[in-house]
Amino acid sequence: MSIPGTSGAAPAADDAAVLSTVARPAFIGSDLELWLLQLSSYFMACRITASAMKYHRAMSKLPPTVNMEVRDILTAPPAETPFQKLCLALRARLGTSSRQRMQQLLWGEFLNDRKPSQLLRSLRHLLSTTGTTSEDLIFRPLFLQRLPSNVQAGLSTF
Repeated sequence: MSIPGTSGAAPAADDAAVLSTVARPAFIGSDLELWLLQLSSYFMACRITASAMKYHRAMSKLPPTVNMEVRDILTAPPAETPFQKLCLALRARLGTSSRQRMQQLLWGEFLNDRKPSQLLRSLRHLLSTTGTTSEDLIFRPLFLQRLPSNVQAGLSTF
């Protein structure tokens, strides 16, 4: 027995009912990784496994500004694993770097109108995505701060 949606063909009639009841997640520009996770869940719920089908479903939810960022991928879709290549391009062009997330963690997060527990969750999430430990996060800036400015400039790229 074959699993529906595993070939590149259009979904079977019983899959059409699933596709019409499960809403594709709207693009979240402020959190690309969250959107990709939601999209993955959508594909699982709809039993979509073919990369080409995933590519077309994801592409149809991208806003025009994002389409312009990945225009090269959209105008000439890769023959093999187009969805994976689209995701890589989105991450490379729209995702935040580890350095940007670290800066956001150190200086960009405030309580504002959030609950303290929401702020803590946000800080923990940023820390987990920086690819560094909390010790590196604290000691590296302290160390760099104490060096002469010409040495700081040379080391800041590492």
